[in-house]
Amino acid sequence: MKYIILDLEWNTAFVKKTGSFLNEIIEVGAVMTDENFNVIDTFTQIIKPKCAKKLSSKVKKLTHIQNADLVNGKPFAQVMSSFKKWIGGGDNVICTWGDTDIRTLVDNFKLFTGANHIPFMKKYCNLQAYAQNAITPSLPHQPGLAHVAQELGINVDELELHRALADCSLTVQCIQKLNNPKLLKTFIHTCDTEFYKKLFFKPKIISDIKNPLVDKREFFGNCPECNTPLTIQGDWIFKSSFFRAPHICENCSKPYSVNLRFKLLFDELEIKKRIDLIVPKESVENEESPEEVTV
Repeated sequence: MKYIILDLEWNTAFVKKTGSFLNEIIEVGAVMTDENFNVIDTFTQIIKPKCAKKLSSKVKKLTHIQNADLVNGKPFAQVMSSFKKWIGGGDNVICTWGDTDIRTLVDNFKLFTGANHIPFMKKYCNLQAYAQNAITPSLPHQPGLAHVAQELGINVDELELHRALADCSLTVQCIQKLNNPKLLKTFIHTCDTEFYKKLFFKPKIISDIKNPLVDKREFFGNCPECNTPLTIQGDWIFKSSFFRAPHICENCSKPYSVNLRFKLLFDELEIKKRIDLIVPKESVENEESPEEVTV
């Protein structure tokens, strides 16, 4: 088994053909390792863009790639053909940090080759999700690569981050440090039709309190200090993705806002509950935001 750690850099471009914006890939980097994440080979290539001939100032500042660097780049289809040959045959897993690169790669394949999937990807692993679960205690949702590296004691000061090959190399160092093969296997997925459906499924925040998926049994809260059930003091309203209502702890005489978010994912309903201490405006003019307690 080989692992192909892949990273992409892109520039946002407007596509006249589709009348929409695309993250057009301008650089591909990859590191090939054995099943123990020992490095076997590397791949790097600049891609000559077709949609946007000039890079945005943000991309140039972040990646240090300049417009002049793109002149000698190769077309997307040619680079992908070379990349497929570089991967070779046998059992392998394409890995990225988060799934944004994979979704971007599919979009580029659709536009430039007409393919609605990635021809050389049979198995896939989201290393960001793996790392989040492998570190104890678990890191916040979707941790950045540099953040994980620092958590693992890896010095990133001298690395050229936000260049494809450099990010791949740092990812390999992180995975070597984590070293949990049993857990890693649970994040490897077969790239079938169901995989692509899930990859492009857009989560939806439920805003209608009458929606049958909204579980009314969740509309409660306990005081973060004494655990006494809170008493509702007003109506539920929907604001900024959450259903919110004022409550009070009759034991502590403290006002709280109970906040509930119902998020429909591909195969589950995610329910997030948060209780915020309500502080009068006059007392927080020169202070930080209200205390937030996750329950």
